[in-house]
Amino acid sequence: MNPSNQRKKIIKWLSRIVPFLTLFLLLFIFRYSIARCLSSFLIVDYTHDPSEVIFVLSGNAYDRGKFAAKLASEGISKRIICTGGNKDANALVLGKDLYECELTLLAITKFNTDSSLILDTLCRGTSTLEECRHIKKRCDEMNWKHITIVSSAFHTRRIRMTCNKVFREDSIRIDIAPAPPRYYKVDSWWSSEYGLIDLNNEYVKLIYYLIK
Repeated sequence: MNPSNQRKKIIKWLSRIVPFLTLFLLLFIFRYSIARCLSSFLIVDYTHDPSEVIFVLSGNAYDRGKFAAKLASEGISKRIICTGGNKDANALVLGKDLYECELTLLAITKFNTDSSLILDTLCRGTSTLEECRHIKKRCDEMNWKHITIVSSAFHTRRIRMTCNKVFREDSIRIDIAPAPPRYYKVDSWWSSEYGLIDLNNEYVKLIYYLIK
């Protein structure tokens, strides 16, 4: 083969492979920063301002209930309402037939025994969208203008998006409070299988909600 043609062939091959190698190298160098961006995008800011009521969404009753109890002890609100119309299959192991909202309520009473707390359940809604709609209905009935909604940290971006749609014609202030997970830290989620699953699931749900 002509040496000149051989050099051209090598240069052409390098021109194709070098950009991919460079991109791979950059991704590897900045992998932790990229991973933190993926998690921080899902978590909305929370101001810790007092509100009229705390709503706790269903799912992950331990983490969300514990955080709601903590917020109540900090004086965010003395009224807590747990939502969710799904039955919790895990409770059947203990011989209990409970809605997820009832399980969350048990978690709250475990971590906050303040007798002045006003606790209630709204055992309706089988999705984030449905629960937000029922929350709006309760707010309209009670004329509440400032509420706090508690859910898992990675869930808060999707809640904000959903509330913007459900409450778009209302003047209700909605603070979204991200409950920290107990099995991993959100800024190092990749070090835990639980973190990997939670982040992956939330992005799948977020894309689904955007499309739907």
